[in-house]
Amino acid sequence: MPRLSVVLFGATILTGAFLLFVVQPIIAKLILPWFGGSAAVWTTCLLFFQVALLGGYAYAHWLSGQPRMRQAAIHTALLAVSLFFLPILPSIRWKPASSEDPLPAIAGLLAATVGLPYLLLSATSPLLQSWYTRASGALPWRFFALSNVGSLAGLLAYPVFIEPLVANRRQAWSWSIGYGAFALLCGCVAFTLRGSQAPVPIVKTASPALSERLLWIALAACPSALLLAVTSHLTQNIAALPFLWVLPLSLYLLSFILCFDGSGWYRRPLFICLSAAALLTITAVLRSEIEFTHIGTNIGVVGAAAFVLFMVCHGELALRRPAADRLTSFYLMIAAGGAIGGLLIAVVAPNVFNALYDFPLVVALMAFLFAWLIWLERRTWPAAPFPGEPYDQAAVAILALLLASWLTLRLAASWLFPAAEFLDPRHDVRILALGAVLGLYLIWRVKGAGRTRFAVAAAALAFALGLSSILARDPLFAKGKPRLRARNFYGALSVGDFDDESLTTGLARYLYNGTILHGAQSLMPAYRRVPLTYYSAGSGVGLALTSLGKLGPLRVGVIGLGAGTLAAYGRPVDRYRFYEINPLDLKIATTEFTFLRDCPARWDVVLGDARLSLEGEQPQQFDLLAVDAFSGDAIPVHLLTREAFRLYWHHLKPNGVLAVHVSNRYLSLGPVVLMAAFESARDAKSVSQGGSDWVLVTNRDGFFDQPEIRRVANLIDPITGLRMWTDDYSNLFKILR
Repeated sequence: MPRLSVVLFGATILTGAFLLFVVQPIIAKLILPWFGGSAAVWTTCLLFFQVALLGGYAYAHWLSGQPRMRQAAIHTALLAVSLFFLPILPSIRWKPASSEDPLPAIAGLLAATVGLPYLLLSATSPLLQSWYTRASGALPWRFFALSNVGSLAGLLAYPVFIEPLVANRRQAWSWSIGYGAFALLCGCVAFTLRGSQAPVPIVKTASPALSERLLWIALAACPSALLLAVTSHLTQNIAALPFLWVLPLSLYLLSFILCFDGSGWYRRPLFICLSAAALLTITAVLRSEIEFTHIGTNIGVVGAAAFVLFMVCHGELALRRPAADRLTSFYLMIAAGGAIGGLLIAVVAPNVFNALYDFPLVVALMAFLFAWLIWLERRTWPAAPFPGEPYDQAAVAILALLLASWLTLRLAASWLFPAAEFLDPRHDVRILALGAVLGLYLIWRVKGAGRTRFAVAAAALAFALGLSSILARDPLFAKGKPRLRARNFYGALSVGDFDDESLTTGLARYLYNGTILHGAQSLMPAYRRVPLTYYSAGSGVGLALTSLGKLGPLRVGVIGLGAGTLAAYGRPVDRYRFYEINPLDLKIATTEFTFLRDCPARWDVVLGDARLSLEGEQPQQFDLLAVDAFSGDAIPVHLLTREAFRLYWHHLKPNGVLAVHVSNRYLSLGPVVLMAAFESARDAKSVSQGGSDWVLVTNRDGFFDQPEIRRVANLIDPITGLRMWTDDYSNLFKILR
């Protein structure tokens, strides 16, 4: 094949891969505000793209079986049709009008906006590799690595260059122009096929066994599920940062590049042993046995552990890749596994599990898969053959199967019997002891100097799998029995009763969203109406409500219901209006907590995204509007933009008070609120009391001069170079602590 044609193939594959992955954060950030700004929006987007990738690979597999000229004609025609999808700006008609499950709406929006272009982009790498192999007879694996390099470049370019410098709509237009250039390149490649020589005949090989195909799917499904689980974990516990979407996906792609490059980056004995350490690390992080106060350390440790596990799965896939004639079917199996992993995390887990079991379950399954791989390769283990004792060989597989079964049964039992005594993790000491004893037995049985890597890896994996059996992490387990656990698209909510030494009100009922505390209520009758945690009388919002209440009846708006704690401040003359996107939260607030039932004020709850609800209402004339909607541990970005603040001013009285809850371990949200206050000629000060951080914004004369507020209110330090966020621009990198 002429060098020019090879360059054209490479340029087209590289461009297509870049566009394929850079579009993911672009489109996700565009639609994030429409669906509450939660981490689940990105997880759903990832699922859609994985399924679309499967569709693209299936299309490439089918098309590669057609006559050569028909392939070029069909693909060129579809590329021309896909241009009618441009520009990829979502239609406003896809904005949700109700609080129903957003997953179908997100999938429909993505299909209508970017569906066909993404499917054709995903088909580019396997299809052009197939064309190249048939035209030249050469193996195309370097093109596969080049494709992943382009994908990685697209992902890294987004948080570093595109997001900080380019507005959202301009991003969509720029991508659309790039896609037009890609379609032209792809058309040129198809045109070169017309003048090329007859295709080089490819030697037909036997079809891989069903067990081998299933192993391909498993090795692709596990890292795909881990990708979504890690992304969800980071975005729920830190913030819905595009960087936290991109980083796990970048590590996922980097492992593909290294494993399929052909340079021997994947060393099986080394990475199998490292995988044991990675499994143990993730176990400790999930159980909160390792706590990191710095965001970089947190992300780095979890990311490094996930990268090792990605390398093992993709390395084993690379070692098992078939001959060139099975190329497209191999890619199809990989894509099928990826889609299965995505479906398990994004669809099955929220609808089957009642808590965040998916991450620990994926860890346990990967531990079992690695132990199974060791068993399969026991006769060919490099430089460390197993002695051959059948009882010792069986011990590895039996141990892994036993512990994996224990985990599965334990999760099922905790779902069906959430208050059962045997679910107490202290009872799992027996299973841990079993794993440790059998692991030590394996080391003892193996002959040879220094103990072979096989035995060390098997023992470590067995112990890691034992630890995985108690990974059903629930913050209530450490303090008492969970009373209720439930889950939907917006998160996993759990309720439990226990004593907390930090409170003086005795036994209390707590509400958690994932691992983040979202409210508490004393169960002692005398303290039942006492606001606790972030909403105590000394908190910023508590001081503001008490101060304003001295002047007469109040009309109060609250974005984010939680346990309904702020209703504790209500009086018969007041009116409270809550805005809540999660219908499950409303159910829990009205059945498990009594703040709303005990509230003497008139109150109502509006279901749906707060911004969309407020946009459809007449001015509410609130004396105070509290912004307390959290996605994980941070307020969704679309509630902190210039357009959002203008909406708040529209619904507040001219001298009303805006109270914004900005508590976060990793982000400094106060300066963002300060900029909005400055733009509207209002004063803003922070109040850090009772374990919470609130920013109060108002132009009411003398408000900050009141003794009880002046004593605790502080000036907010601005951040140099920080730009005002808008619906078209935001940059969370600037506010990292």
